[in-house]
Amino acid sequence: QRALERSDKVEVETLLTSEGLSNNQVLSILQDREGNIWVGTFNGLHRFSPSNVVQHPVNCSPGTLVAGDAGELWIGCKGVAQVSLSREGKIVRRHDSPVFSAAHRDVGGTVWFAGERVLAHVENDRLVMRPLPPSPLNH
Repeated sequence: QRALERSDKVEVETLLTSEGLSNNQVLSILQDREGNIWVGTFNGLHRFSPSNVVQHPVNCSPGTLVAGDAGELWIGCKGVAQVSLSREGKIVRRHDSPVFSAAHRDVGGTVWFAGERVLAHVENDRLVMRPLPPSPLNH
């Protein structure tokens, strides 16, 4: 890939609450395999498709987003739960969990979440927690 040169034109579109976003503070963003852009804000989750913007009522502040192997969307909510949405945007699962600050899907399709002193992964539609040992820097 080449770096942008001064002659390259980059088109940037800004979306705010005045354009339908539920909050101007974005916590997470993800592009899925269908090309939709998912945006988590303090007041909810939005899906931007090429033709429209849809807000999904997840009743939380989506801090982490990761696409599942089957096209579902896993959401790490700030202090509430893990939520999984179907490809159609319906809530499929809700798991009680700690606050996660990162999410990732590995090459095998396993969805992972990381938080303060905890690592979790999705196994058979349930969230499996793996506590991490204390940091050696704290001793």
